[in-house]
Amino acid sequence: MDGRSGIDLQMRIMVFGVGVSDPGASPARLALQGMLQAVQWEACGACRRRRPHDHGLRREFDVARLVLLVACSACGSFGCVLLFASSVFADESVLVSEMRHLRIDAPREWTEFPDSPDAAAIDLEFESTENATPASLRLRQQDVKQAWPVQLNDHQLGALRVDENDMVVYFTIPAGLLKEGTNRLRIEQDLRRRAVADDIRVGEITLDRRPVEEARRDAVLRVTVTDHDRQRPSPARITILRDGKTLQSVEATSNDHLAVRPGVVYTSNGSAEFGLPAGNYTILAGRGFEYSLASQQVN
Repeated sequence: MDGRSGIDLQMRIMVFGVGVSDPGASPARLALQGMLQAVQWEACGACRRRRPHDHGLRREFDVARLVLLVACSACGSFGCVLLFASSVFADESVLVSEMRHLRIDAPREWTEFPDSPDAAAIDLEFESTENATPASLRLRQQDVKQAWPVQLNDHQLGALRVDENDMVVYFTIPAGLLKEGTNRLRIEQDLRRRAVADDIRVGEITLDRRPVEEARRDAVLRVTVTDHDRQRPSPARITILRDGKTLQSVEATSNDHLAVRPGVVYTSNGSAEFGLPAGNYTILAGRGFEYSLASQQVN
């Protein structure tokens, strides 16, 4: 419990990995499943006993760390190997790795921004192949206060969320929108209604061949928030921060007891279950100034 509050909230998190053998796994992960069956270790690093790959080995695939854990049947020791990690994310392509400062030709809003932006818009051409099934576009945005449409090949996928928070958001790419060869992504401020300067930062843009619901579900978290004094579930606001600072959109749907926003899940009964992509997260649970702020790291 922190020093500002008098009622202690506790949080319990259970993490369930989404294995490569799942029916909904991406083609790259299904391919990896075949690779795992073909792995052959010549000898155990602990006991140096040689054995064929199908002789009593116990295998587990850690999605978050991209390692294959292998137990030796002779001595029981564990080893691990980073196995074709690039193939797991062969369905992901980084289009923009850095954050870019965007603003139309106008004075800056605040002194915290440089006098000159990196550009007025993101206008990017990239090579790809046609997508027979829906894919997803992931990006990070900051300080968005005006309308910024996101277009792919002259088709509007949506718009940046009007929110000043630092957050990761997703857009669905309909089947067939990507084409063989050169594709064009454009993010620019909509000036038709209100030509007001809006200093924003956008970047870390990734094209994922998986649909949004799969791209946000490398693992599933089941969170339970409890009022410690009364020992019963408590309504709460659950905040999901990627790398401790960025609101991470989750895979969940609002219903009669959940309200889902980018990086935030409100639960009326103290329980929530949602998907997350692989990464390092800080999960926070609170209910207002009278309550403590529970915090837990998830990797």
